[in-house]
Amino acid sequence: MVEDQLAAAPDEAADVLGDLPEDKAEDLLNLMEEDEQLEVAELLPYADDTAGGLLYFAWLALMHEDMHHEAALYTANALGIRIDAGRPRAPEATDPRDPREFSFGATRFCIGSADGDFAFDNELMPRWVDVGRFRIDRAPVDNGAYAAFVADGGYDEARHWTADGWAWRQRDGARWPRYWRPVGSGWEHRWFGDWTALDATAPVGNLTLHEAQAWCRWAGRRLPTEIEWEVAATAQPSTGDGAGPIRFGQVWEWTGSQFQPYPGFAPHPYHDYSVPWFGTRQVLRGASFATHPRMRHPRYRNFFTSDRNDIFAGFRTCALGA
Repeated sequence: MVEDQLAAAPDEAADVLGDLPEDKAEDLLNLMEEDEQLEVAELLPYADDTAGGLLYFAWLALMHEDMHHEAALYTANALGIRIDAGRPRAPEATDPRDPREFSFGATRFCIGSADGDFAFDNELMPRWVDVGRFRIDRAPVDNGAYAAFVADGGYDEARHWTADGWAWRQRDGARWPRYWRPVGSGWEHRWFGDWTALDATAPVGNLTLHEAQAWCRWAGRRLPTEIEWEVAATAQPSTGDGAGPIRFGQVWEWTGSQFQPYPGFAPHPYHDYSVPWFGTRQVLRGASFATHPRMRHPRYRNFFTSDRNDIFAGFRTCALGA
C-alpha cells in the first residue's frame, strides 16, 4: 500500500517520503491525498530537520525569510512608510498585589537547544550551568518609566552611561529615544510615519543597548544575562505566586551578554550565519510584535550591534545583587 502511494507521490515530496518510517510515511501520504495543494512547508514536520537532515535548508530558508520580513517592517518604520503593522502592546492588567518582579533561586540549568528539532547553530551544544539567584522584571520597561529618565536629565549626565554609550550619545546627538518628540508637557511617538501621543504603558522600543544600560544605571538596576533570561522564560519562579515564566513577544530584549559561541560550537553549512559575528554583537532574547510565530522561541538568540535603534528592541531589568 505505502509502496504504491510512494510511486504516485509528487516529485517534490519523494525524498521526504523515502526517508520516513513506514507508519509516518503512510500518515503523510494520506494527508497529501486529502489535499492536492499541500505546500512543501507543510511537509516540514514530517522530516529530519537537523543540520544534516533532509529539510534543514528548507527550514533555514523559511526562517531567513521571516527575518527579512521583520527587517522590511522596521526599515519601513525608519523611512516613515505608512503600513498598518500593529504595534507593541501594554502587558495584560494584573492584580496590583502581584509582584513587579519574579524571584529565581540558585539553580542548575540546561541552556541551549538539543540537536533534534530545527535550531540555529549558535543555539546548539546544550550544557548544564550554575545560575545564581536573581530577580527579574515581570514585564519590559515601559515608555512611562523611560520618560522619567529622560525628564530627569538622563541623556545629559555622563555618569549614567558606559564610556561607549556616552561616546555614542555625543556622536549621535541623542536627547531622547528615536521616534520621540516633546509636545507640551508630554511626548509624541512616530510610528510608521504617523505622530501620535506616546502610550506610557506600552514597552519602550527602538532603543540602543547604550540607552538600555543608561536607564539601568539611573534606576539602580541591570540587564539580565542571556542565561538568566532563558531561565526566566522557561522555568517556574520561586516567587510563590504561581504566575509562571516571564511573558515575552512585544519587543526584542537586550541582555547583558555579548554574542559568543557555546562551548563545543560547530558551524552549520551556512557558515556565515553566526561565525563572523561572535564577539562583535550583543544578544537579544524574546521576540517583537513583528516576529513570525515560528521564530518566537525562548532559546532563540538574536544579535545586533549595540548602536542599533531601528530594530524593535527594548529591555527588562534585574535587581542588583541577589
